[in-house]
Amino acid sequence: ISSSESVRRLWDRMDAMGGAIPVQEVFTAKSLEMVQQRKAVIATDMIAGRVQSSLFCPVLDGFFYVGTQSITNLRSVWYYRKRIDPDLVKAINKRILWLSESAVPFMRNQDLYPKGSTCFLDTYKQDRSDAFQPLTVQDMRAVFVLCGYLIALASVFLLIELIAHGMSHCAGCLA
Repeated sequence: ISSSESVRRLWDRMDAMGGAIPVQEVFTAKSLEMVQQRKAVIATDMIAGRVQSSLFCPVLDGFFYVGTQSITNLRSVWYYRKRIDPDLVKAINKRILWLSESAVPFMRNQDLYPKGSTCFLDTYKQDRSDAFQPLTVQDMRAVFVLCGYLIALASVFLLIELIAHGMSHCAGCLA
């Protein structure tokens, strides 16, 4: 399951103790409470774990630690019947292309955790998506002010050029 000895030992221990539970029971308030009490561990991908656990943040008292160690490499194969509808084949190929072109889909924090993620400790500092904040007009204020100053400065230089050009033509008319 993994090249890591500690992960293999954990998996073997879980298997020996009969600790595997059905998928629909993994992310329930009861199982997440057991995780917080250090009576259970959930081994899953980070995104699914964080998204599902964040739904229970308001009702749970503790915090979650999300490990950064890779447990396994998923090898998957796509297959389908030969006589499948060509439009469906096109749609499948399009989605496979999307998956292979974008290794990880970009999702904003508020899309992943709509209720907020208040029950996670800052355990994954390399994950910059935790620090993502949408850009607002207030953030761009300095750019707008600088742009205004540059436009005013350009207008002053244009006015000076027009006056200098007009004076040179007027000097020729008077002479």
